[in-house]
Amino acid sequence: MLPVGTIPPSLSALLAVCRSCFTAPTFRTFCVLLTGLVAQTRRRTLCGMLLGTGLERMWHHTRCHRLFSTARWSADEVGLALAGLVVARLLPDAAPLQVAVDDTLFKRSGRKVFGAAWQHHGAAKGPRPAGFGNCWVIAGIVVTVPFLTRPVCLPVLARLWRPKHTGKIALAREMTELLAAHFPDRTLHTVGDASYVGEHLRGLNPQITWTSRLKVTSVLHELPPPHTGKKGRPRTRGPRLGTPTDLSQQLDWHRTKVRRYGRVDTVFLAEHTCLWYGSFHTREVSP
Repeated sequence: MLPVGTIPPSLSALLAVCRSCFTAPTFRTFCVLLTGLVAQTRRRTLCGMLLGTGLERMWHHTRCHRLFSTARWSADEVGLALAGLVVARLLPDAAPLQVAVDDTLFKRSGRKVFGAAWQHHGAAKGPRPAGFGNCWVIAGIVVTVPFLTRPVCLPVLARLWRPKHTGKIALAREMTELLAAHFPDRTLHTVGDASYVGEHLRGLNPQITWTSRLKVTSVLHELPPPHTGKKGRPRTRGPRLGTPTDLSQQLDWHRTKVRRYGRVDTVFLAEHTCLWYGSFHTREVSP
């Protein structure tokens, strides 16, 4: 059995970063549960965490459930404290933050699971890529560590996405802006797949850049011409460039080498600053 006061010193020092986010009794419960999560290799449940620490006969399971149902603490504060540790230990001073956003399905069962629904599941096996459970939008900081040859993404913030409620793009933006406010002296480069780009990103903080894949149906325009000084409303966009496929035929491509998926590949790159007026209006984009 693992007594409450004998959490390994290395883990205890890590947990101390989150001490200000909890009251004393809540922090004690939090430390025990997280230690049990690390020690338990099978049951990833609250009762399984108690089994991992050997406290299942000393603590009633309701004590653990109350941590999530009634205890007064903020998951965002814990996430920002963890982000501060990641940035302080694994990133150079004044280096920009690379933030990756994506969503994942946590499978659940039962009729009374809050926020659960049938949703797309990219990792599902079989012809039907769907699963029942909670969908979480995750924001993580990409860092390099000395014992790996590839970068890793360390999750720091999460939001539960519910169908017919706030969209995934809005949730990803909310977490990114939360990180930007917490690190006002750093630039944030956010990266997501094609699901994380659209009109919900209008008016984004200039401190944040957003990289994603254009939709094949996107309509691009040249930058607006300079104001002529004549009466009337100035133009907000230039000539129509067409879809990304149309634009690709007008660009000068050059060969370069990039490192991806742990290997070096030769690709063709081209850049053109224009407007994606349907989503970002007058904010410039570089497809």
